[in-house]
Amino acid sequence: MKREVSPAFGQYLSVSCTGCHGHNLRGGPNPLPGTPVTDITSKGRVGKWSQAQFITALRTGKTPEGRQLNNSDMPWQITSAYMEEKLSALYLYLKSL
Repeated sequence: MKREVSPAFGQYLSVSCTGCHGHNLRGGPNPLPGTPVTDITSKGRVGKWSQAQFITALRTGKTPEGRQLNNSDMPWQITSAYMEEKLSALYLYLKSL
């Protein structure tokens, strides 16, 4: 079944992000010592990325700023397998925050 690409679907998907980025996705105390916790809402650095940049970062681990994400800090190798509709919906939700 194909899901609608919407902020509501993105909110559903974002539950897996809350373990590290916090319940409000704005970062906070980190469960993994030494790992930076990033605000992934529209107010954070990720919020400045275009949808294409967001999808590229979650598919390749390379940020628009040229930084390579460490997969143990941000499991981009898992999100690289997400279908386009899931990444788009997640982006829409994060931009709505």
